[in-house]
Amino acid sequence: MTRVKVGLLCRYQHLFDKYDVPSPRYTSYPTVVDWQASQFDEALWRTHLTRRLRDLIAAVDGVDLYVHLPFCESLCTFCGCTKRITRNHSVEAPYITAVVAGLQLYANMLGAPIPFRSLHLGCGTPTFFSREHLRELVLSIKNAGAISGNALSLSLEAHPGVTSNAQLGALADLGFSRLSIGVQDLDPMVQRAIHREVDEATIQPVVEHARKVGVDSISVDLVNGLPKQAPGSIHKTVQAVLRMRPERIAYYSCAHVPWVRGTDQRGFADADLPDGPQKRVLNDFARALLMVSGYIEIRLDHFARPDDPLATSTQAHRLNRNFMGYSPNKASLTLGLGVSAISECGTDFAQNIKSIPDYQPCISEGRLALEKGHVLSSTDRLMSKRIEEVTYNLHTDLSALNNDEHHNVLEKLRALTADGLIDCSCESLQVTETGRPFLRNICMAFDQYRDQQQFPTQQFSQSV
Repeated sequence: MTRVKVGLLCRYQHLFDKYDVPSPRYTSYPTVVDWQASQFDEALWRTHLTRRLRDLIAAVDGVDLYVHLPFCESLCTFCGCTKRITRNHSVEAPYITAVVAGLQLYANMLGAPIPFRSLHLGCGTPTFFSREHLRELVLSIKNAGAISGNALSLSLEAHPGVTSNAQLGALADLGFSRLSIGVQDLDPMVQRAIHREVDEATIQPVVEHARKVGVDSISVDLVNGLPKQAPGSIHKTVQAVLRMRPERIAYYSCAHVPWVRGTDQRGFADADLPDGPQKRVLNDFARALLMVSGYIEIRLDHFARPDDPLATSTQAHRLNRNFMGYSPNKASLTLGLGVSAISECGTDFAQNIKSIPDYQPCISEGRLALEKGHVLSSTDRLMSKRIEEVTYNLHTDLSALNNDEHHNVLEKLRALTADGLIDCSCESLQVTETGRPFLRNICMAFDQYRDQQQFPTQQFSQSV
């Protein structure tokens, strides 16, 4: 541990001090905060989406379907997701009805079943829903769509404290083969601070039963930068997770944004949070433990076994990412159902209404329940491609930029080059080993919206 800390502070601390600024995570470009409801053209979205769906059918390809299930029985104080805290399970059936009706609205636009190639149930707590309601939801989605020429991949996120063997068995019977388990940190003091108290003895049986019923890929989510977190808690947590032998491990940086989520993230004092240098020590310590155990680093915050598709895609420079995380396959079209869910068709983004009381009546009235979106300009597409290539494959071609764009970007890249974060010529950019922790900062050089508009400093979490 001492060697990691000393090496970090001596070699990189001046860079962390300089570049630890608020920045987007670039799960999309332009970022969601740049989408304007007043400028969103729903009619154009419908036209572009329908055209793209027909192209997929002609190509025997399919849609990546995401369903946002927002309910949780208790509040995790680090969470920045759109959610509703309740122990009233009567909310399940009406919400499922709205989600399925929303899918049928899209099918009606197409005039045919929508071809699926993947389904992901995520955020809040999908296993808040009963086994019967989960089964009803998945069967309704399958009945409303068609399976594309590619094999259908089914996955979900689970809170181990509210996940039963009956739920896992029912989902496995429906074809679910991927499971993402939220662990975060196993230290009792950290868990009390974030209001998520689940021990290894609770999690291990969930993992074992998932494998027993046929789940062949398990991912574990950990979070760096939680209140009261220390190297000791990270060491114990990582060692416990390694005993579970998951195929993938996500080690996210905590996005502490109380100015966005109000009191949700105020279940602890700011003084309890690790500062920037402490977070980097925690990150490098966990990274070293995972890599010495044989996991391959997948860019900023993911690790995978060497034979996992994420690892092989990374090594072959074919890695991709969407709003659901890293993927070995490029998403042809992502369709989001449920509150706050985001859809993407290549030329447009669209986000659903975030309020459950507003979402469900809107769907029942036969409207798509969209809140805002964005149609990509030619410059958006150029810059999005550069950001994707930097994020996924650590290099990008600069020659496609026009003269003005090229000059502007090169000016921004000058300081990054001088600090050794990138090797850059007029034609191309390559991220160096030193630059890998600073991918968000490098991506900002291509972000035209940060130039055009002055957003409040506290729009985004810290970059490193």
